[in-house]
Amino acid sequence: MDAARWERLEQICFAALDHEPPARPAFLDRACEGDEGLAREARELLNQLERDPAFLEHPVVDLTSLVPAADDARMPEAIGPYRLIRRLGRGGMGDVFLAVRAAEDIEQRVALKLIRRGMDTDEVLGRFRLERRILASLHHANIAPLLDAAAADDGRPYFVMEYVEGLPLTDYCDRHRLGIPERLALFQTICGAVQHAHQNLVVHRDLKPSNILVTADGIPKLLDFGIGKVLAPTEALSPGVETRTDIRLLTPEYAAPEQVAGGPVTTATDVYGLGLLLYHLLAGRHPYLSGGESIEEIERAVREAEPERPSTAVTRAPPPGKPGAGTAQVIGERRGTDPTRLRRLLSGDLDTIVLKALRKEPDRRYPSVAALADDVARHLTGRPVAARPDTLGYRARTFVRRNAAAVAITTIAFLALGATTVVTLVQSARVARESARAISERDKAVEVRGFLMEMFGATGANQAVGDTVTARRL
Repeated sequence: MDAARWERLEQICFAALDHEPPARPAFLDRACEGDEGLAREARELLNQLERDPAFLEHPVVDLTSLVPAADDARMPEAIGPYRLIRRLGRGGMGDVFLAVRAAEDIEQRVALKLIRRGMDTDEVLGRFRLERRILASLHHANIAPLLDAAAADDGRPYFVMEYVEGLPLTDYCDRHRLGIPERLALFQTICGAVQHAHQNLVVHRDLKPSNILVTADGIPKLLDFGIGKVLAPTEALSPGVETRTDIRLLTPEYAAPEQVAGGPVTTATDVYGLGLLLYHLLAGRHPYLSGGESIEEIERAVREAEPERPSTAVTRAPPPGKPGAGTAQVIGERRGTDPTRLRRLLSGDLDTIVLKALRKEPDRRYPSVAALADDVARHLTGRPVAARPDTLGYRARTFVRRNAAAVAITTIAFLALGATTVVTLVQSARVARESARAISERDKAVEVRGFLMEMFGATGANQAVGDTVTARRL
């Protein structure tokens, strides 16, 4: 497909989104002017856009490499004070470019997002500006910050963010062969970023590995609040324009059940998204899907299917080419862990934490992202997790795991004391028996001596006792 046909296809599809779903086929017939091939491609692209509104941020085919001359000619050399280097991605609302701002003797590399031509409808402009306001309200080390915002010479709005050069979360963990504790530590950091957004009344609602990049230094950065929701609009954070209800803003594979069902989106939606991320990190696969499902099958699984325990799923081969594929094998290589031992490491607390975050009913999940992160921290430090029943046996087991060295030393000391006590008691018993025997012999000798003394005192030594013998003879 040449660049001109691709541009026309995109314009038709995005214009079709402004029509109600029942009216779109007729609109496509008119817009494609009898070109059946173009109409078929438009229908496929519309289906993909509904499935994942941000899928064009990471295109399967890099069209810039197919038509470099024409594409470069269309890309502006500069926007405001920023010199454009190359296109990083193409989204539903705008294009993202790698840009450089020269200031005195330094050059700063940034990511610049520019709204696309033909997409300046009231709804798209409102959502684009809302994304800018959301980014401006968030100040966290693990959220890519907003650096600048303005309008290009032709009036199209743009904003500038920190340029994050890194790998998607699951790819980073697998490539660096991170073990379970390291993966959990990264997850805790991500929870901190999401909790910061919630404290500022913003729900991300599109948490997936590609929206969390990890730099070469191991620092995760949360990106893309393009479909973020403001929980309580304020003067600084107001949507500006109502989002149409017939266009669902979600990625089906990473959507919570309430998103798929069209229910209210709350902070519990992001708790569910984090549960999916944690499942990927530990089991290396999606909890419901194996790949190739239709949108209807995906949505049915999200609404109805119960997730398999990570400790069970980790021992099965993941779907080829899926995010996190090979996680179990990579953890095994890193830790020298066979599948049976890896299953034991995940069973118990980690299974319970993940499954609680993935409950179908929002009110049965963790009450906040902070509570989820706290349970992960409790597991890492060997303390009882809140998601498990607080029984005496469970608390005793976690106490032993948390204080293994002290418990071992104490046990050895008690065993040594017990052994010493037993030896002492045995020796005391033997001494007592020997003492009793000696006392018995002594008493016997005294009795004999007394008898003899009485005999000697009663008669002379040479006098006879009775009629037979003398005392001396006796």
